Amino acid sequence: MAALRRIGLALALLLAPVAAAADAYVACVQAQLARLGIDAGAADGLVGPRTRAALAELVAREPTFAPLPRLTAHNASVWCGEIGRRLDLRGAWPSADRPLRLEVGAEVVPERGAVLEATILEARAFLVATLGADIPGTLVVIAETDIDHLAERTARALDGNVVRGLIAPLLHEQCDGADPASGVTFDETVALCLAPGWTTERAWTPFERRQLRRLVAHELTHVFERQLVGRNIRLDARAREGIWGPRWLTEAAAVAMEFGFAFPQTSLQDKLRWFEAQQDYDAAVLRGWSAGEVRGGETAEMHAGYAGVLLAWTHGEAAFLDFWRAIPAAGWEAAFEQAFGQPVERFYAGFGVAASKPAEGRRSGRPAPDPTETR
Repeated sequence: MAALRRIGLALALLLAPVAAAADAYVACVQAQLARLGIDAGAADGLVGPRTRAALAELVAREPTFAPLPRLTAHNASVWCGEIGRRLDLRGAWPSADRPLRLEVGAEVVPERGAVLEATILEARAFLVATLGADIPGTLVVIAETDIDHLAERTARALDGNVVRGLIAPLLHEQCDGADPASGVTFDETVALCLAPGWTTERAWTPFERRQLRRLVAHELTHVFERQLVGRNIRLDARAREGIWGPRWLTEAAAVAMEFGFAFPQTSLQDKLRWFEAQQDYDAAVLRGWSAGEVRGGETAEMHAGYAGVLLAWTHGEAAFLDFWRAIPAAGWEAAFEQAFGQPVERFYAGFGVAASKPAEGRRSGRPAPDPTETR
């Protein structure tokens, strides 16, 4: 499925060394500690001895925080989010003042820009309702029809944390020929490349609206995951997978949320039938994608999509939230078992067997429902 061709994690990124900079989530933690009467010093966004001492005092008061990892700028979103949820201190979240920062190219007609903004806000509300929790950070979405301009604006939004010369090639690889849009999530910044049609006053087609909903929900799911698990973007791809889990699992969650948002009237069971009608599935593809033995592409992405809908059908979409929130303390493999009720190796063992069974539509001679035709 072409719509699943997204580089949500941009795993090929190389990261430039940068000096310590103020981080909004560290400042959030410092402000939360101050509201609890614990002196962490100024809310300057920098992790120092006073912040660590103050956090140790919090953990002594509230031992449930003890399993969380040592505070760094890369996982401060986890601490900011968990303190906010557990101790009702969401008012210190960056999103409390600004839930969305949307930058749209001047060439985009206002009506289409308004539809994009409404879709982003609706998708965030859907994710909050479906998963059962919000995220602490401001959503940053940059949308342009010119890919090179988009790369420049994305680099500025990232404050130079990513080698600028790599953003444009990744966007060109992902976005050339996109209709009506495609995107890449860099850290927590979503870069959306828009087709030329966004510059003209014309009616939206049902296909365009549906694809936009799929894209936005997919990329926002990556942002939710990142803020709940920790950003860790300065690690190499293999180290990041060791924290977040395998690439297919990240994409599986995004596809499950994407399909839920774009096709709300289609049941998870019917979505499974649709996937099963498309092709056969083999756990070796999931394993191979993360090991680098299988290239990403439509086959790998279909496998990830099927896995995501299968996990959502058997355990509920909110299980992805349970999985993400358990990762910082337990690691991704233990978190998988907690959230999905089985070790990942058992999931692999059953994945190909379950998928090889004929879908209901095949057995009866009826075509399996196609989610792309439901709206």
